[in-house]
Amino acid sequence: MSERIFLRQLLGKSHSLIVALHGKEQTAFVALSGGSHRLVIVIASVEHVVYGEQEAVVLALVDEGSHRVSLREVSGVRVIAEHKDINDEDQTVKIPHIRTTASDRDGNKEILADGSVVIQDTVSYDGLPVANADDTYTMTGTLMDKETGESVKDASGNPITASTSFHNTTESGTVILEFRVSDAAAVLEGKTVVVFEVITDKDGKEIAKHEDIEDKDQTIHFPGVKTTAADDAGSKELKASGKMTVVDEVEVTNVTPGNEYTIKGTLIDKATGETAVDAAGKPITSSVTFVPTTANGSIKLTFTFDGSNFEGKTLVAFGQPAGRQP
Repeated sequence: MSERIFLRQLLGKSHSLIVALHGKEQTAFVALSGGSHRLVIVIASVEHVVYGEQEAVVLALVDEGSHRVSLREVSGVRVIAEHKDINDEDQTVKIPHIRTTASDRDGNKEILADGSVVIQDTVSYDGLPVANADDTYTMTGTLMDKETGESVKDASGNPITASTSFHNTTESGTVILEFRVSDAAAVLEGKTVVVFEVITDKDGKEIAKHEDIEDKDQTIHFPGVKTTAADDAGSKELKASGKMTVVDEVEVTNVTPGNEYTIKGTLIDKATGETAVDAAGKPITSSVTFVPTTANGSIKLTFTFDGSNFEGKTLVAFGQPAGRQP
Protein backbone atom coordinates (compact mmCIF):
# COMPACT_ATOMS: atom_id res chain seq x y z
CA MET A 1 0.00 0.00 0.00
CA SER A 2 1.38 3.44 -0.83
CA GLU A 3 0.27 7.05 -0.69
CA ARG A 4 1.59 9.82 -2.97
CA ILE A 5 1.69 13.13 -1.13
CA PHE A 6 2.04 16.52 -2.85
CA LEU A 7 4.05 19.17 -1.04
CA ARG A 8 4.41 22.92 -1.56
CA GLN A 9 6.63 25.61 -0.03
CA LEU A 10 8.37 23.34 2.46
CA LEU A 11 11.66 25.16 3.02
CA GLY A 12 14.52 25.10 5.49
CA LYS A 13 15.97 22.10 7.30
CA SER A 14 15.01 18.47 6.83
CA HIS A 15 11.54 17.44 7.96
CA SER A 16 9.87 14.15 8.82
CA LEU A 17 6.79 13.05 6.91
CA ILE A 18 4.50 10.86 9.03
CA VAL A 19 1.68 8.75 7.58
CA ALA A 20 -0.87 6.89 9.72
CA LEU A 21 -3.69 4.51 8.79
CA HIS A 22 -6.97 5.33 10.52
CA GLY A 23 -10.22 3.35 10.65
CA LYS A 24 -12.95 5.47 9.05
CA GLU A 25 -15.80 3.98 11.08
CA GLN A 26 -14.13 4.57 14.44
CA THR A 27 -12.09 7.16 16.32
CA ALA A 28 -9.23 4.69 16.78
CA PHE A 29 -6.42 4.01 14.38
CA VAL A 30 -7.06 1.11 12.02
CA ALA A 31 -7.48 -2.32 13.64
CA LEU A 32 -5.46 -5.05 11.97
CA SER A 33 -4.75 -8.75 12.60
CA GLY A 34 -6.55 -10.42 15.46
CA GLY A 35 -8.64 -7.32 16.19
CA SER A 36 -5.79 -5.59 18.06
CA HIS A 37 -5.45 -1.86 17.51
CA ARG A 38 -2.14 -0.99 15.94
CA LEU A 39 -0.82 2.38 14.88
CA VAL A 40 0.64 2.05 11.39
CA ILE A 41 3.08 4.83 10.56
CA VAL A 42 5.88 5.52 8.14
CA ILE A 43 8.45 8.29 8.49
CA ALA A 44 10.10 9.60 5.33
CA SER A 45 12.79 12.25 5.04
CA VAL A 46 11.86 15.44 3.17
CA GLU A 47 14.56 17.97 2.21
CA HIS A 48 14.12 21.55 0.92
CA VAL A 49 10.97 20.91 -1.13
CA VAL A 50 9.51 23.95 -2.86
CA TYR A 51 7.00 22.04 -4.98
CA GLY A 52 6.84 18.32 -5.63
CA GLU A 53 5.63 15.03 -4.27
CA GLN A 54 6.72 12.39 -1.81
CA GLU A 55 5.66 8.73 -1.80
CA ALA A 56 5.22 7.07 1.58
CA VAL A 57 4.97 3.26 1.49
CA VAL A 58 3.18 1.81 4.49
CA LEU A 59 5.30 -1.16 5.53
CA ALA A 60 5.89 -0.97 9.29
CA LEU A 61 3.79 -1.62 12.35
CA VAL A 62 5.64 0.78 14.61
CA ASP A 63 3.51 1.16 17.71
CA GLU A 64 1.07 -1.28 19.32
CA GLY A 65 0.32 0.99 22.26
CA SER A 66 -2.55 3.38 22.74
CA HIS A 67 -4.60 3.75 19.56
CA ARG A 68 -5.59 7.30 20.49
CA VAL A 69 -2.14 8.80 20.07
CA SER A 70 -2.27 11.90 17.86
CA LEU A 71 0.16 12.55 15.04
CA ARG A 72 1.56 15.46 17.01
CA GLU A 73 2.38 13.16 19.93
CA VAL A 74 3.89 10.51 17.66
CA SER A 75 6.23 12.90 15.89
CA GLY A 76 7.52 14.57 19.04
CA VAL A 77 8.29 17.67 16.96
CA ARG A 78 6.47 20.80 15.90
CA VAL A 79 3.86 20.11 13.20
CA ILE A 80 4.47 22.27 10.11
CA ALA A 81 1.46 21.08 8.11
CA GLU A 82 -1.03 18.26 8.25
CA HIS A 83 -3.95 16.82 6.32
CA LYS A 84 -6.46 14.81 8.36
CA ASP A 85 -9.84 14.51 6.65
CA ILE A 86 -11.68 11.30 7.50
CA ASN A 87 -14.11 11.89 4.60
CA ASP A 88 -11.49 12.55 1.91
CA GLU A 89 -12.10 9.90 -0.80
CA ASP A 90 -8.62 10.50 -2.24
CA GLN A 91 -7.15 9.41 1.08
CA THR A 92 -9.45 6.43 1.50
CA VAL A 93 -8.49 2.81 0.90
CA LYS A 94 -11.30 0.24 1.23
CA ILE A 95 -10.41 -3.26 2.40
CA PRO A 96 -13.12 -5.80 1.46
CA HIS A 97 -14.21 -8.28 4.13
CA ILE A 98 -16.14 -11.54 3.77
CA ARG A 99 -17.80 -13.82 6.32
CA THR A 100 -19.60 -17.10 5.71
CA THR A 101 -22.00 -19.71 7.05
CA ALA A 102 -21.91 -23.26 5.67
CA SER A 103 -24.65 -25.89 6.17
CA ASP A 104 -27.03 -28.06 4.20
CA ARG A 105 -30.08 -26.43 2.62
CA ASP A 106 -32.03 -26.80 5.86
CA GLY A 107 -29.37 -25.08 7.95
CA ASN A 108 -27.96 -28.26 9.51
CA LYS A 109 -24.25 -28.27 10.29
CA GLU A 110 -24.13 -32.00 10.95
CA ILE A 111 -25.00 -33.97 7.81
CA LEU A 112 -25.40 -37.67 7.05
CA ALA A 113 -22.98 -38.64 4.25
CA ASP A 114 -25.48 -40.75 2.34
CA GLY A 115 -25.86 -40.73 -1.44
CA SER A 116 -25.67 -37.22 -2.86
CA VAL A 117 -25.01 -34.29 -0.52
CA VAL A 118 -25.43 -30.56 -1.17
CA ILE A 119 -23.48 -28.08 0.99
CA GLN A 120 -24.71 -24.51 0.86
CA ASP A 121 -22.26 -21.73 1.70
CA THR A 122 -23.76 -18.28 2.29
CA VAL A 123 -21.05 -15.65 1.83
CA SER A 124 -21.60 -12.05 2.94
CA TYR A 125 -19.22 -9.33 1.75
CA ASP A 126 -18.62 -5.73 2.87
CA GLY A 127 -16.47 -2.97 1.39
CA LEU A 128 -16.30 -4.60 -2.04
CA PRO A 129 -15.89 -1.86 -4.69
CA VAL A 130 -18.91 -1.63 -6.98
CA ALA A 131 -18.09 -3.37 -10.27
CA ASN A 132 -18.02 -1.46 -13.53
CA ALA A 133 -20.98 -1.96 -15.84
CA ASP A 134 -19.50 -4.89 -17.78
CA ASP A 135 -17.31 -6.35 -15.01
CA THR A 136 -17.97 -9.17 -12.57
CA TYR A 137 -16.33 -10.73 -9.56
CA THR A 138 -15.91 -14.47 -9.02
CA MET A 139 -16.54 -16.16 -5.69
CA THR A 140 -14.76 -19.52 -5.37
CA GLY A 141 -15.07 -21.96 -2.49
CA THR A 142 -13.05 -25.06 -1.61
CA LEU A 143 -13.90 -27.84 0.84
CA MET A 144 -11.04 -28.44 3.29
CA ASP A 145 -10.42 -31.46 5.53
CA LYS A 146 -9.97 -30.00 9.02
CA GLU A 147 -7.85 -32.92 10.21
CA THR A 148 -5.29 -32.77 7.39
CA GLY A 149 -5.59 -29.13 6.32
CA GLU A 150 -5.76 -30.32 2.71
CA SER A 151 -8.59 -29.93 0.20
CA VAL A 152 -11.23 -32.66 0.18
CA LYS A 153 -10.98 -34.75 -3.00
CA ASP A 154 -13.88 -36.27 -4.94
CA ALA A 155 -14.00 -39.88 -6.15
CA SER A 156 -11.76 -38.92 -9.10
CA GLY A 157 -9.13 -37.30 -6.87
CA ASN A 158 -10.03 -33.70 -7.75
CA PRO A 159 -10.50 -30.94 -5.13
CA ILE A 160 -14.17 -30.24 -4.43
CA THR A 161 -14.86 -26.62 -5.34
CA ALA A 162 -17.74 -24.36 -6.30
CA SER A 163 -17.74 -20.94 -7.93
CA THR A 164 -20.10 -18.30 -9.20
CA SER A 165 -19.70 -14.95 -10.94
CA PHE A 166 -21.63 -11.93 -9.74
CA HIS A 167 -22.01 -8.22 -10.46
CA ASN A 168 -22.41 -6.08 -7.36
CA THR A 169 -24.21 -2.74 -7.43
CA THR A 170 -23.50 -2.04 -3.74
CA GLU A 171 -20.44 -2.57 -1.58
CA SER A 172 -22.28 -5.05 0.67
CA GLY A 173 -24.19 -8.14 -0.35
CA THR A 174 -24.55 -11.91 -0.23
CA VAL A 175 -23.54 -14.71 -2.59
CA ILE A 176 -24.54 -18.38 -2.23
CA LEU A 177 -22.22 -21.21 -3.29
CA GLU A 178 -23.44 -24.80 -3.58
CA PHE A 179 -21.14 -27.81 -3.44
CA ARG A 180 -22.62 -31.05 -4.84
CA VAL A 181 -20.95 -34.29 -3.75
CA SER A 182 -22.39 -37.35 -5.49
CA ASP A 183 -20.46 -40.09 -3.65
CA ALA A 184 -20.75 -38.62 -0.17
CA ALA A 185 -20.28 -41.86 1.79
CA ALA A 186 -16.86 -42.53 0.25
CA VAL A 187 -15.74 -38.90 0.21
CA LEU A 188 -17.16 -37.25 3.35
CA GLU A 189 -18.14 -39.87 5.93
CA GLY A 190 -16.37 -39.33 9.25
CA LYS A 191 -14.83 -36.02 8.17
CA THR A 192 -15.06 -32.49 9.52
CA VAL A 193 -15.12 -30.13 6.56
CA VAL A 194 -14.34 -26.39 6.52
CA VAL A 195 -15.20 -24.16 3.56
CA PHE A 196 -12.60 -21.65 2.31
CA GLU A 197 -13.64 -18.77 0.04
CA VAL A 198 -11.87 -16.23 -2.17
CA ILE A 199 -13.12 -13.33 -4.32
CA THR A 200 -11.23 -12.50 -7.53
CA ASP A 201 -11.79 -9.73 -10.07
CA LYS A 202 -12.19 -10.11 -13.84
CA ASP A 203 -8.41 -10.37 -14.23
CA GLY A 204 -8.09 -13.12 -11.63
CA LYS A 205 -6.61 -10.82 -9.00
CA GLU A 206 -7.45 -11.80 -5.42
CA ILE A 207 -9.64 -9.17 -3.77
CA ALA A 208 -10.64 -10.83 -0.49
CA LYS A 209 -10.57 -14.26 1.13
CA HIS A 210 -11.74 -16.08 4.22
CA GLU A 211 -9.64 -19.14 5.08
CA ASP A 212 -9.90 -19.98 8.77
CA ILE A 213 -9.70 -23.71 9.53
CA GLU A 214 -11.01 -23.02 13.07
CA ASP A 215 -14.07 -20.99 12.01
CA LYS A 216 -17.14 -22.82 13.32
CA ASP A 217 -19.45 -20.93 10.96
CA GLN A 218 -17.58 -22.47 8.01
CA THR A 219 -17.50 -25.96 9.53
CA ILE A 220 -19.69 -29.01 8.81
CA HIS A 221 -19.51 -32.41 10.51
CA PHE A 222 -20.18 -35.74 8.78
CA PRO A 223 -20.63 -38.60 11.28
CA GLY A 224 -19.12 -41.97 10.34
CA VAL A 225 -20.54 -45.45 10.97
CA LYS A 226 -18.82 -48.83 10.69
CA THR A 227 -20.43 -52.11 11.77
CA THR A 228 -19.34 -55.65 12.74
CA ALA A 229 -22.10 -58.26 13.11
CA ALA A 230 -22.00 -61.62 14.96
CA ASP A 231 -24.12 -63.66 17.35
CA ASP A 232 -24.12 -62.84 21.05
CA ALA A 233 -21.11 -65.17 21.52
CA GLY A 234 -19.10 -63.42 18.83
CA SER A 235 -19.50 -66.10 16.14
CA LYS A 236 -20.21 -65.05 12.56
CA GLU A 237 -21.62 -68.48 11.62
CA LEU A 238 -25.08 -69.03 13.09
CA LYS A 239 -27.44 -72.00 13.03
CA ALA A 240 -30.92 -71.24 11.75
CA SER A 241 -33.41 -71.58 14.60
CA GLY A 242 -36.66 -70.31 15.97
CA LYS A 243 -34.92 -67.77 18.14
CA MET A 244 -31.80 -66.09 16.85
CA THR A 245 -29.79 -63.12 18.09
CA VAL A 246 -27.44 -61.00 16.01
CA VAL A 247 -25.38 -58.30 17.72
CA ASP A 248 -24.10 -55.50 15.50
CA GLU A 249 -21.16 -53.60 17.00
CA VAL A 250 -21.53 -50.08 15.58
CA GLU A 251 -18.47 -47.85 15.63
CA VAL A 252 -19.44 -44.17 15.39
CA THR A 253 -17.02 -41.32 14.65
CA ASN A 254 -17.20 -37.53 14.47
CA VAL A 255 -20.43 -37.14 16.44
CA THR A 256 -21.14 -34.24 18.78
CA PRO A 257 -20.92 -35.08 22.51
CA GLY A 258 -24.14 -34.25 24.33
CA ASN A 259 -26.42 -34.59 21.30
CA GLU A 260 -28.96 -37.42 21.17
CA TYR A 261 -28.65 -39.83 18.23
CA THR A 262 -30.62 -42.81 16.99
CA ILE A 263 -28.98 -45.63 15.03
CA LYS A 264 -31.29 -47.79 12.93
CA GLY A 265 -30.15 -51.17 11.70
CA THR A 266 -31.53 -53.57 9.10
CA LEU A 267 -30.56 -57.14 8.21
CA ILE A 268 -30.13 -57.62 4.46
CA ASP A 269 -30.34 -60.89 2.51
CA LYS A 270 -27.02 -60.84 0.65
CA ALA A 271 -28.30 -62.97 -2.22
CA THR A 272 -31.22 -60.67 -3.06
CA GLY A 273 -30.07 -57.36 -1.65
CA GLU A 274 -33.49 -57.00 -0.04
CA THR A 275 -34.40 -56.55 3.61
CA ALA A 276 -34.44 -59.93 5.33
CA VAL A 277 -37.80 -61.06 6.77
CA ASP A 278 -38.30 -63.49 9.63
CA ALA A 279 -40.40 -66.66 9.58
CA ALA A 280 -43.53 -64.51 10.07
CA GLY A 281 -42.66 -62.30 7.09
CA LYS A 282 -41.69 -59.25 9.14
CA PRO A 283 -38.63 -57.13 8.21
CA ILE A 284 -35.77 -57.61 10.68
CA THR A 285 -34.79 -54.25 12.10
CA SER A 286 -33.47 -52.76 15.32
CA SER A 287 -32.70 -49.32 16.70
CA VAL A 288 -30.95 -47.74 19.65
CA THR A 289 -30.87 -44.18 20.96
CA PHE A 290 -27.78 -42.86 22.72
CA VAL A 291 -26.07 -39.68 23.90
CA PRO A 292 -22.29 -39.82 23.27
CA THR A 293 -19.80 -38.37 25.74
CA THR A 294 -16.97 -38.37 23.19
CA ALA A 295 -16.76 -37.75 19.45
CA ASN A 296 -15.79 -41.37 18.74
CA GLY A 297 -17.10 -44.57 20.32
CA SER A 298 -19.19 -47.69 19.80
CA ILE A 299 -22.65 -49.03 20.67
CA LYS A 300 -24.41 -52.37 20.26
CA LEU A 301 -27.44 -52.93 18.06
CA THR A 302 -29.25 -56.21 18.86
CA PHE A 303 -31.56 -58.11 16.46
CA THR A 304 -33.70 -60.90 17.95
CA PHE A 305 -35.93 -62.82 15.53
CA ASP A 306 -37.34 -66.18 14.37
CA GLY A 307 -34.71 -67.31 11.87
CA SER A 308 -35.95 -70.82 11.16
CA ASN A 309 -36.28 -69.85 7.49
CA PHE A 310 -32.65 -68.69 7.08
CA GLU A 311 -30.84 -72.00 6.65
CA GLY A 312 -28.15 -71.58 3.97
CA LYS A 313 -28.57 -67.79 3.79
CA THR A 314 -26.04 -65.02 4.36
CA LEU A 315 -27.22 -61.90 6.17
CA VAL A 316 -25.55 -58.49 6.22
CA ALA A 317 -26.25 -55.86 8.88
CA PHE A 318 -26.70 -52.26 7.71
CA GLY A 319 -26.62 -49.45 10.27
CA GLN A 320 -26.80 -45.70 9.97
CA PRO A 321 -27.65 -42.62 12.06
CA ALA A 322 -31.37 -41.97 11.71
CA GLY A 323 -31.36 -38.52 13.31
CA ARG A 324 -30.29 -36.42 16.27
CA GLN A 325 -31.75 -33.94 18.69
CA PRO A 326 -29.52 -31.10 19.99
